[in-house]
Amino acid sequence: MKSNYSSNSKVYILIILFIHILAHYFTLERLSYGSDSFADYLRYLSSTDFRIIDYIKISPDRPLNFIFLDFQNYFLFDNNRLSFILLIFSTFLILIFVYIIIFQLTKSKEFAFITVIIYDLIPIKSEIFHNVVFLNINIVTSIYLLSIILFLLYINSKKQIFAYIACILYSTAIYWYEIGFFLPIIIFFFII
Repeated sequence: MKSNYSSNSKVYILIILFIHILAHYFTLERLSYGSDSFADYLRYLSSTDFRIIDYIKISPDRPLNFIFLDFQNYFLFDNNRLSFILLIFSTFLILIFVYIIIFQLTKSKEFAFITVIIYDLIPIKSEIFHNVVFLNINIVTSIYLLSIILFLLYINSKKQIFAYIACILYSTAIYWYEIGFFLPIIIFFFII
């Protein structure tokens, strides 16, 4: 019975990967703009005496985001192949984490699979899949989703280590990009 479960999950994950790559990386038209953080980063980078630490002191809203953008620019500046591979990996990681969350909430592989496919094919968010400037958002979204997974593991197992790691990941992510700011409120309502 367990091998059948494992086999089905692997098939679902491979189908998700195939649909994801087909839908987002082999499109004929790619119309998207860069994120505001990347535009800010490029503007500050173009100044003659720019240092990332100076920007963090002046505008402390997203300090880890600018540090990541600096590393991303340094390591991926002209490397399109590596950028493409990292984009596939980061977006697929988001899909796997969404699958795990939905499965943990519903205990249904089929429902988790269908939900991830629908989530993956939402057209309004398709720009994050093919533009390297969104890599930082994909990574921080993965961190938020991992914190949710660990919180759900804490709820199911009552092992405090999961709660501690979830809090550390959330704290890291909130200083990276504030997209998950209201996550504790959602978790509070989940507990009630």
